[in-house]
Amino acid sequence: MKTGLSFLFISTFCLATQPHKPDLSGSWYVDKAHSTIKTTQVKNPDPDAPPAPPPPPADRVFDMMPPETISHADSEMTISDGNAPHLKVSTDYKENVNQLPNGAINRSKTRWEGNQLVTEWSMERNGMPLLHGSDRRSLTPDEKMLIDDRTVITAFAETHFHIVWKKKQ
Repeated sequence: MKTGLSFLFISTFCLATQPHKPDLSGSWYVDKAHSTIKTTQVKNPDPDAPPAPPPPPADRVFDMMPPETISHADSEMTISDGNAPHLKVSTDYKENVNQLPNGAINRSKTRWEGNQLVTEWSMERNGMPLLHGSDRRSLTPDEKMLIDDRTVITAFAETHFHIVWKKKQ
């Protein structure tokens, strides 16, 4: 009997002390004034890589990001931009494959690191890699802002975004 009660107590304690997984659900729009971008050129670009698309002007990058709606019920999450859902991920580090409207394929794996949701992803078209990167999403303590630290790596450059999303009320 003591063993059973001890196990029950330890199990309850372990569940109670697990880190809280934030719910990222909501409608979000970019706070352009607090979002930043920094691009570094690759020193030795791959000569066989497809040509890099021209980057949008730095002062317009955040203007081009539409509002997003996130539906999140652990371990499933859907991110859409007002049209059809464009990304479905599972937060248990299983691989997800999403066909994108532009004909590319997005492959990703998502996991929790404390209260940050980390997605490692790659994009390809016709079996050829285009780019890869990661997103580290977390909520501010008041849950009114979603911070996305995104890294995008191409054959020619590495770009770091600090995207601040505000929650629509």
